[in-house]
Amino acid sequence: QTVIMALMCQGSVLFESIEVSHLIRFKTYFAAELEQLHGMQAEGLVTIDDSGVHVTELGWFFVRGVAMVFDKYLQADRNRARMRERDPVRRRETLTGLQAIASDREKLRAFLRRWVH
Repeated sequence: QTVIMALMCQGSVLFESIEVSHLIRFKTYFAAELEQLHGMQAEGLVTIDDSGVHVTELGWFFVRGVAMVFDKYLQADRNRARMRERDPVRRRETLTGLQAIASDREKLRAFLRRWVH
């Protein structure tokens, strides 16, 4: 939560401040998250240096997405969803459901309205 707030409010998170306040090694504790941020760095959304993670001017437009990388609950939900997708029966059911939605204009509109709002 501290990392998310620092990114969203100050636009950066300094490794040392988190390490001192939470008695962790930032790069070890958040290794998976830093790996995800390297993709965002390639897109110009953040810079990562020896002192911390910094949101770029372009990154401010996507700061929620950057901060979500550190949301453990969201990551757990994504991991559960990925596991379901690997189940061939579940994957087939999902595909059948999406095909049914795509073939009916009203269902498709309702589905898209839920995702857009």
